[in-house]
Parts: sequence; structure tokens; C-alpha cells
Amino acid sequence: MSEKRRRTFSEALSSVPFSPYLHGLPEILLYQALTKTALAVCIFALKHAAAAILWAADKPAITSSDIPFLLRTWQGWLILCIGTLALFAYAAFDVNAMIIMSRNILHQQGKRITSVIAEGVSTLPRLLSPVGFLAVAYLAFIAPLAFRELGISLSFSLVVPDFIMSVVLADPATAALWRAFQALTVFVNVSCILTFHFIVLGDLSPKDAIVQAFSLFRREWRFILKRYAAFLAKAAGVLAIVAALCAALPLAALELSGAEGSARHTALIFTLALSLIGFGGFLAVFGPLQFVCLTSIYEALVDPSEAPRLPRAKRGVFFGCTAAAAVALCAGIAVLAAPSFNQLFPTTTPVQVIAHRGGGFLSTENTAESIAAAAQHRVYASEIDVQRTKDGRYVVHHDNTFKRLCGVDRAVSDMTLDEIKGLSVRDPNDPARSVPIATLEEALEAAKGRVHLYIELKGPTADRAMADDVYRAVRDAGMLEQCSIIGLDYDLIDYVESEHPDAQTLYLCFYALGNLEDLNADGIGLEAESATPENVERIKEAGKRVDVWTCNEPRTLARFLFSEVDGVITDRIDLAEETLDAVASQSDLGRVAFFATSNL
Repeated sequence: MSEKRRRTFSEALSSVPFSPYLHGLPEILLYQALTKTALAVCIFALKHAAAAILWAADKPAITSSDIPFLLRTWQGWLILCIGTLALFAYAAFDVNAMIIMSRNILHQQGKRITSVIAEGVSTLPRLLSPVGFLAVAYLAFIAPLAFRELGISLSFSLVVPDFIMSVVLADPATAALWRAFQALTVFVNVSCILTFHFIVLGDLSPKDAIVQAFSLFRREWRFILKRYAAFLAKAAGVLAIVAALCAALPLAALELSGAEGSARHTALIFTLALSLIGFGGFLAVFGPLQFVCLTSIYEALVDPSEAPRLPRAKRGVFFGCTAAAAVALCAGIAVLAAPSFNQLFPTTTPVQVIAHRGGGFLSTENTAESIAAAAQHRVYASEIDVQRTKDGRYVVHHDNTFKRLCGVDRAVSDMTLDEIKGLSVRDPNDPARSVPIATLEEALEAAKGRVHLYIELKGPTADRAMADDVYRAVRDAGMLEQCSIIGLDYDLIDYVESEHPDAQTLYLCFYALGNLEDLNADGIGLEAESATPENVERIKEAGKRVDVWTCNEPRTLARFLFSEVDGVITDRIDLAEETLDAVASQSDLGRVAFFATSNL
């Protein structure tokens, strides 16, 4: 490679530092609009195809308890194929075609967007290999865990669920492994960042592209990191300008004006709408502009023979018209929404708090004492886990063994009730203190007349016999209206709902596809990432309860406490109460800020 030619290429870019980004914005925005519409149509068709397959299999939805169905039936494999098609469709539009678009922008090739899309789709056969599939899967599901903007829009919101992260981070060993995994992911992301450029522009196989990308990074890591860091610095500067123009300056003007009442509400909604458009627009173009940066790096290092032909950006009319349209739109939204300010930004919420594993972090885990502790707070229900002992009795315990809470590495099902009664649960707030393990009957007695009880059928002993026994215990205690039988096994909850229709049931799932509202249960407990507005609305329209679990992270908890769900399961009862109190006493500006920070 000629160092002189590379320098010439780089100088052509640096002479007009913002030109490749500003000049390409209209094309990028149009591309985003067209491709996202095409993807929406594609995903709509694939979802309906999957729904038809589920209907043929007599299943309303695929949830987290249906992994055997996916792997053991032809319908399941067909649905997996549909999911793979969706994955490759996103790869074609979000990655392959975007690389071609970025070269089109850099060299002013004048290609039509339809031609760019067609060319991107035509490169998909190069990914049809085991290594290609792994590369796409990595880009979709692993890369975003370190830096989500390196993924595809299908997995933009991909995060590890709170309930998993709380377990991982609670143990120093697993926490260290997680941090090491994140560090490794960052290294792989950066060192192989040009892999898809070698596939699309270099016409290499995925395997050869990975090798070439890593080899190039080893030789030119300083150049790559310097150029990429410069792009990120420019992006940070633009973000700061957006924040100033869309939020800081309008708020400062509002405070200086001293506006009150309806005028203040109108101004606050205008500022929020303008901020949403500003930050949303930034996110919409950041990913594509990142490809422009990476493509310029690739060409400078691999094929610097043709310097980019970039005019100095002259997009004043475009940016002026766009800004004027955004301001006009925000003004219209503000005028229409201002009369509903208190409904849009309430100070109270009907959403109920449910204490996880008895009383969450208030007390010992899954004990009668923890249920009593929950009842003393603003809690609708206490969630507990029950398992069957060796002699057929039921105790309240979450793990398969007693090692974590009692220091005894034996399974619940391997011990009799008398043996278990000799154990005690350590108090996390007072290591010198311990509390007896509760039976199901003791838990019912602790909750009766004080707090609703969610009873989860837990562990390897969770079966129809357990379901029948728990139902009878609840019925005999006269608590059918005060208890809900819940679980992660849909077949088991379906059995309870069918055989004991007077029992209240709730099915817990952490991913789902299909018609959740048609599941045979009185309510659905969704993991936070599955609790989309669409899912919540459909389930509630069917007359079913919707709970979200397990929300311990402050932003997640705040978001769902003021949402359309019915209940939030959490260990952080103290944080839930602090959030409710804080919002109740917030100013108008504070309420808008709370909404923005918890929902965006």
C-alpha cells in the first residue's frame, strides 16, 4: 500500500471535515425512511406468516416456555427459519446497503437509493455460510451488549434483563466474568469492525473477511482508532449543540419569561417535543454516518487510489427548511397537548407495587417475616416461591438448593420438612440473625387479610400435583380472592386455569411472539423488554392483568411505575416508594424531566 496515496486520500477528507457527513444527510434520511418502511412491511408479513404457523399448531403464542416446541416440531423449525430471514433482511438494509450508500456519498456516484438497496440485497448470498450466519448473529445479539450502535436496528434495544443482571452482579466471580466478557466483546467489535466492508466492498467470504479485518487492525490500529475517535468527537459536539438548541436554550428562555399556567405547560411540551425530534434525528443519522466514517477508513487503508470527491457542504436551505418544519410541528403538538398536561405528566399512578420473594430487600428472602414486612409498605402483593419437600409438603424457597441462603448444599426435594425446619435463612441486613424457613401454610397465614399473595410454582417439583395442592391450600384458607397462582411453565398455568377456574392465575414469560392476549391465564407477567406498549395494550384489551418483572434498575422501575401496566414486581420497595413520593412533589418542569429521563 502506498503511504503517499493513503495520505492523499486522508487529506481529501480532512480538507472538508464535515462534508462527508453534512452533504450526505438528505440521502441518509431518505434512505432511512424508505428502508425502515420496507423493513416494517417485511416484518409485518413474516409475523403474520409465523402467526399462521402457530394457529396451525394450535398455539396462540411462542413464549419462554416453548423452547422444546421450537426445536422438536416442524412448525418450530419453520418459525426459526422465519426469524433467520428477518435477521438477514435487517443485515441487508442496515449493514450491506448502508456500506454501499456510504461509498456512494463519499464518491458522489449519484446512485438511486433503489439501486443501492438492490445492490445491498444482492450481497446477501456471500453471508450464506456457517461463518456468515455467525457473523450476522454476532452483529445482532453480541456486539450491542458492548456498544449498541454497532448492531442492527432489530436489536437496538437489546439488553440483558434486569433479573439476570441482578444475579450475575450479586456474585463477585460471575460479575468479574461478565466484565471480562464485555471487555472481550469491545476488543472483537473494534478489531473486526471492517469485516462487513471486506465482504461487501472486497467481495471476500465471511471467513476471509474476518481474517483480513483483524490483520488490518493489527497493522493500522493507530490510524483506525484515531479516525474513529475523531468521528466520535464530532458526533459528541453535534449532540451538545442539539442539547443546547433543543433543550437548554428553550428552558432558559422559559425561566426568564416567568410564564405560568397554560403558557408554561405549552412551552414545556414544545421543548420536550423539540428535544425528542432533535435527539431522535441524531440517533437516526448517527448509525449511517458511522458507516460513512468506517468506509472512509476502509478505503484509505485498502483502496486509496481514488480520493473522495466531496464538495464543501452547501445544505443551508435543506437544514433551514428542516428546522422550520420541526419547530412548526412542535408548536402544533404543544398547543394541542397543553390542556392535557396533567394527564400526560401525572403526579400519581394506579400501578401497583409487588414485592419480589416476599418483601424484596426489606427483609429476609421468602419468609413469613418478609411477607409481614411487605404488608407494612405501599405494596399490593408479595410474591413467593413454593417447592415440594421429600415428604410431600410445601416450603417457601426460590433456589433448587439451600446453599445460598442457608449454607447447606442440598436440594429441597431431597429433604423432609422436619429436616428443612432445622435450617434458617440469613438476614442480609444483620448477619448475626436468621429466620426460619416458612411453609406454604405459614405464608398464607402471614398474608391473610394484609396483602395479596403471588404464589409461584417453582423448581423441578413444579407439576400438576403441586398445582392442585397449592390450589387446595389457598381454597381451604379462604384466600382464593387474595392469592394468584403464577409460574414460568405455561402448560402448568394453563392447567390451573382450566381445572380451577375460580383461581387467579398469571403466566410469567421473558420473551414472546404471537397473540399473548389469547394465552389461557387471568394475567400475563412480562419481562421488561417484552412489555412493549403494543403487547400491554393488546393484553389489557383482552381483559387480562399485565405485570412487569423484575424491575430493580431505577430507570426501568420509574418507567413502569408510570405506565399502562397494572403492577411492577421489584426487590426495591424503598426505591419504588421514593420514586412515587418524588414525582408527587415535583414541579411541572420536574414532571416533564422525569418522563423524559425514564422513558427515553
